[in-house]
Amino acid sequence: MYPESTTDSPARLSLRQTGSPGMIYSARYGSPKRQLQFYRNLGKSGLRVSCLGLGTWVTFGGQITDEMAEQLMTLAYENGINLFDTAEVYAAGKAEVVLGNIIKKKGWRRSSLVITTKIFWGGKAETERGLSRKHIIEGLKASLERLQLDYVDVVFANRPDPNTPMEETVRAMTHVINQGMAMYWGTSRWSPMEIMEAYSVARQFNQIPPICEQAEYHMFQREKVEVQLPELFHKIGVGAMTWSPLACGIISGKYDGRVPPYSRASLKVEKPRSLVFLSPSTIAGITVNCSLLVEGCLFIVCFCLSGAHLMLVYVLCAVLTPCPVYLFPSNAVCQLVSACHTLSPLLPYAHTCIHTAAIHTFNEVCWLYFSDTQPI
Repeated sequence: MYPESTTDSPARLSLRQTGSPGMIYSARYGSPKRQLQFYRNLGKSGLRVSCLGLGTWVTFGGQITDEMAEQLMTLAYENGINLFDTAEVYAAGKAEVVLGNIIKKKGWRRSSLVITTKIFWGGKAETERGLSRKHIIEGLKASLERLQLDYVDVVFANRPDPNTPMEETVRAMTHVINQGMAMYWGTSRWSPMEIMEAYSVARQFNQIPPICEQAEYHMFQREKVEVQLPELFHKIGVGAMTWSPLACGIISGKYDGRVPPYSRASLKVEKPRSLVFLSPSTIAGITVNCSLLVEGCLFIVCFCLSGAHLMLVYVLCAVLTPCPVYLFPSNAVCQLVSACHTLSPLLPYAHTCIHTAAIHTFNEVCWLYFSDTQPI
């Protein structure tokens, strides 16, 4: 989301309806100038969204109860947040159900909300995933049924689909917008080149281009949002929505030698996740084995402390695989990188496993961050 301003808000609507929520908002963002800072246009579209949004991955329909989800969403709404993000894949669709139930129960005006969802992983069948015309239309219809809404404000392509022609995806997105199922469409975890291709196809065939890219952004993943997307914004008007400011909690400080309850690493799986700390002397002769990169892995984060000569390798796996956390000697970096690039083409469920690799050095701390294209 690049630049500014607002005139109305869900909190102001709430003030007219109940009184107190609007007072909370007015106390915090009372002056028009501060309100201008709290809301911005999404890209160069006319859609006004709050600078902060509430996402529903892992939480809604998963780690928290429906009652707690309602409390969180109510707190956000009453304090001026109007942007709520979900996806068909979150909790296998249950996140959309919970979100829709809350909206219906609270009786908030639909026009005061900006609801976004993402399409790509809809089911196990080959026709229930991807960005084909069939799945975009059918997947969005199913999402709307779960949300109990007539339309979403933005539908995102949850990752690029190399198996579907770009023209087909762009035409399908234009179709759902023309049919009133969505107001806008955007991309998520697309490269600048892919976004430009979608824009060019839309312009060539008089279709509707994407208005924003939903990208990962935190202190170790900065280049795309800070360097690449601003250029796209100025060229074609594509804005930015960001996710994972704490790298899924990895940089929150909570993982201090253990996996705390209710953390992302403690998600329920068929096999229990493990936290294993091995001293350099214990594993000095052990090489990084490709078996660490199990099928279905979502991403790998390597944390190297130069002083301790240890590396934390965090492997977050899919539902049916364990989620181990290991400490390795820092000299295992090259072997790990080699293993990643060797194994990634062999993982049938990893979906181009190693998508990005970045090394950042800060105060003698070296982070290697690997991410792939699994659902987030």
